[in-house]
Amino acid sequence: GLHYFKAMFRKNPILSAVKAGDVAKMEKLASKSSFPKDCAKEFDKEGYSPLTQAAKLGTAKILEVMLEHEADPNLQDKNERTALFIAAMEDNARIAKVLCKCKSIDVDVPCANGKTATDAARTAESTDVLKCIGDAVGAKLVEAGKTGNLDQARTLVKRPMINLEASDTTGWTALHFAMKQNFEEMVEVLAAAGADGNYKNMAGESPIEIALKEGNRAILKLYEETKQGVGRLALQEREREKEPEKRVGVLKEEGTADAEFTHKKFTQDELMLKLKLASMEEEKGKDEEPKEEHHMLSPRKLTAKFKSGHKDKEKITSPKKKH
Repeated sequence: GLHYFKAMFRKNPILSAVKAGDVAKMEKLASKSSFPKDCAKEFDKEGYSPLTQAAKLGTAKILEVMLEHEADPNLQDKNERTALFIAAMEDNARIAKVLCKCKSIDVDVPCANGKTATDAARTAESTDVLKCIGDAVGAKLVEAGKTGNLDQARTLVKRPMINLEASDTTGWTALHFAMKQNFEEMVEVLAAAGADGNYKNMAGESPIEIALKEGNRAILKLYEETKQGVGRLALQEREREKEPEKRVGVLKEEGTADAEFTHKKFTQDELMLKLKLASMEEEKGKDEEPKEEHHMLSPRKLTAKFKSGHKDKEKITSPKKKH
């Protein structure tokens, strides 16, 4: 038994230290400059890597040592699983927390069958691991708020488990940074997502107090309007909701020849809107007694005419109003 263990240690020293729970040995191995690469090369007979084995065994201290010495937290083992995926499967929030604190963690790495750690956590019904993942995504939001990366912020706030009050080591949230630097659009995006303007940092200051301190009163007004649903974003959203109605008005103009739609270069979206309108009118006609004949092309015929670039003068008219 001892001889076998020594042979295994010589072959896979990092994995052996993980399985033995030997923190001192791991620290010695991790001190080598080749450690990150060595970590990526070792797999046991079941396909586990040092990181995924540590996650499975729940040895948080061993995992911390490896991550502190630049082991890649996103590395997959031979079973196409990351350490975070394993932690999610095992419902181990302690291990997930260690991993999610790592700045280079990518919680969206597709693992076995294309599933992510979030998927695994949901399957395991692990709300604690999901919270850890939300904190990790929130940490990226803090960075976006700090640097003014609006595109990234817009993407991140849509994540279902994101922690909008995630903060850096001083307790500053994305909204703190956005308020201080007067990033108007960033404040709008964060406020619309539900970020808390009264959340205190470690110095006891809220984003609202930071804005007042900086004299950014206009941005405070913008924040309040956005929270109340009367800000610029809300107005823009309402305008977007009206856009289909405007397009319907154009598309339903009587006497507009089929050829003119091609000439005007109507987009595919506009065409699909027209088709949807036609379908709605047809469904409506089925529920009512037909009083007048509807002179509207069927969706199938309209699609065929659009694709073939038909140029005849046949009129596309809307159903006549009933008196």
